[in-house]
Amino acid sequence: MPNPRATFLVNFDTAVQDLCITENYIAAQTVGGTLAVLNSECQHQHKSLADSGSGAETEECTHRRLLEVGKNWAIAGYRDILAVACDDGTVCLWDLSTGSKLHTLTGHTDSVFSVYFPSPSTVISGSADNCIRIWDAHSGQCQLVLRGHTGTVYGLLMHDNLLVSGSADNAARIWDLTTHQPLHVLGGHPSYVTKLEFNEDYTLLATGSGGGIIKIWRVTDGSCVATCEGHQKMATQLTSRGDKLVSCGADGTIRVWNWYDGSPVSNLEAHAGAKWANHSSQPNPKHQHPPFNGFTYTDIASSCDTDSSTLRSYRSPCIMANSIALLFFKYASVSVAVLVGLYAILLGLLTTASFQSNVVYLHRIQMTWFKDLDVPEIFGFLHNQVTPFSIKSSDGGLLYAWHILPVELYRKYEDDLIAEPSGFVSDFESRVAFNLLRDDPNARLILHFHGAAGTVGSGYRTPNYRALSAGSPGKIHVLTFDYRGYGRSKGTPSERGLIIDALSVVDWATKVAGIPPSRILIFGQSLGTAVSLAVSEHFAVQDPPVFFAGTILVAPFVDAGTLVATYWIAGSIPLLSPVAKFPPLFRYLRTLLRDKWLSKDRIASYIKANEANGQKYRMTIIHAEDDYDIPWHHSQFLFWHAVNATVPGGITYEDLELKKAESKMNLGSTGTLMEWRTENGLIREEILKYGLHDVIMENPVITLAVMRTLTGVDPTFS
Repeated sequence: MPNPRATFLVNFDTAVQDLCITENYIAAQTVGGTLAVLNSECQHQHKSLADSGSGAETEECTHRRLLEVGKNWAIAGYRDILAVACDDGTVCLWDLSTGSKLHTLTGHTDSVFSVYFPSPSTVISGSADNCIRIWDAHSGQCQLVLRGHTGTVYGLLMHDNLLVSGSADNAARIWDLTTHQPLHVLGGHPSYVTKLEFNEDYTLLATGSGGGIIKIWRVTDGSCVATCEGHQKMATQLTSRGDKLVSCGADGTIRVWNWYDGSPVSNLEAHAGAKWANHSSQPNPKHQHPPFNGFTYTDIASSCDTDSSTLRSYRSPCIMANSIALLFFKYASVSVAVLVGLYAILLGLLTTASFQSNVVYLHRIQMTWFKDLDVPEIFGFLHNQVTPFSIKSSDGGLLYAWHILPVELYRKYEDDLIAEPSGFVSDFESRVAFNLLRDDPNARLILHFHGAAGTVGSGYRTPNYRALSAGSPGKIHVLTFDYRGYGRSKGTPSERGLIIDALSVVDWATKVAGIPPSRILIFGQSLGTAVSLAVSEHFAVQDPPVFFAGTILVAPFVDAGTLVATYWIAGSIPLLSPVAKFPPLFRYLRTLLRDKWLSKDRIASYIKANEANGQKYRMTIIHAEDDYDIPWHHSQFLFWHAVNATVPGGITYEDLELKKAESKMNLGSTGTLMEWRTENGLIREEILKYGLHDVIMENPVITLAVMRTLTGVDPTFS
């Protein structure tokens, strides 16, 4: 494949900071405040465009112009009109064909750092006064002011009635311009958000931050699809090309990512210095523009070096690329048609109760097919450290369960435990392990409610049991079980059935094992969080109320209807997220959901009951940003519903986000931490950078959450 050839080369006396391509001009913004404008007919090799004093070259070329616009931070163009964001708090509109200033837009009270030009009549600006202003480009009048960010607005992007803004408050916001309210607050960035880009069908949004981290979001629900790590310094440009996202970084690299999962595709080293801009213009470069200098926009790839202060424009071999693309799409279209047909069949099957149960609960996927659950030693446990037994559900079924002894307690009674036969027992109450649980007044019991699919011995669940008791390995017992339909527990799963099973396990723990609720901690992960909240609410609202030591939720979800709109099975197979783009169809399918799992309502009811009864409580919500199964924004909404239940008259999600911006702890690469305290309780939200959906369960954050909860109830516990 031949090398691209440069069609023109321009040198500046200072670094090029940004580029804007209009119908007939390229405007190059330099750090020094000079704006150089090149006409499309220019083919000269300019030695120094910043030197406009004299010389043969200055007299010879009539295709470039210098505009003295003063200190400025951003530029954007529409047709041949250029908007300049100025340090003095104004936005200036220039006619590039004449070099004259058309308007000076005043209203911001601090420097303007971002400007966007989506149409001939509209200019949008963002400022260090934390405000966004929308202007009439013809009259120069401000039409709307949007407030909500708590830091400088560095990035702007628009599509239809949606406006996206990025800010120094480490968040981006998606605004509905029909209501003038934010639809989604996209938090979790490690640094200020400066760059924004939609994919080709506007269903995904990329945000680039000062630390080089790029995040990809679903526009419909604000969920995080992926976190792209690779740039070591600020992401300076984002551009969409088909199913690929191209990013430039101040570290001197250009990286290509897959839009749909954030996976890296390639890494390009094209310049010695930092890339400050590529060929993208305002509005988004994927919109149709007329050819520039004889080439289409897909033929142009401009970039800027801060070390050489050089602007280059390249032409790529597009004919060959287009031929390959046509061949690819010819064969890919058949595959797409097959996939669409299969997905349509899936939607039809989802309307039936039996298939819906299998898809939602995944209980037939055991993941321990070739392992005997009655031999826990297979999973790395000590001889008789785990006792398999059955608990009778209140409606007659038998639930397969494991009791796991803490390792230090096991050491003390190792001889007695080894002397007993191993395997499944029908008389657990006669065993040494049961007596150690029942007879120790300092023992704590964690009731473990696992997620969808698998059994008590699947995946990361077994290391999770060890993490749960690691903080006090002589006192913390774990009891886990398989819901009906899972593993060796007979029956068919349903919301009502799983709740009955969970209540039966609690009944066994309190009445058979004799553990008071104040020494029982409720732990749930994924689907288990919905079960945990149902259990906690059930006992909190009854008369008299019953309260446990605390509740820990890992990777929870708001409700089943919201979950199916965002859930990806195994992080790779979408459930109803494609249908969510068609609200009427999605609303209809949502009504067909048999099991609702209204966790947002149950957590609010639980918190309200505790507050009304003056009961001490502790609720911990943990989620990883790289959870590809259940997006972490579910935890943010659950946290809001919990907090809202403590505030007389309630608190809006946006107001809580503002309080978070002031109060939450940023732990860098670990994540963020927010605590909401009342006279009666503590609600804690931990959003981690890493942990995926299941791996997080074996991490120290789980051990600390358990100990923090138990010592919060009883400071003498250790």
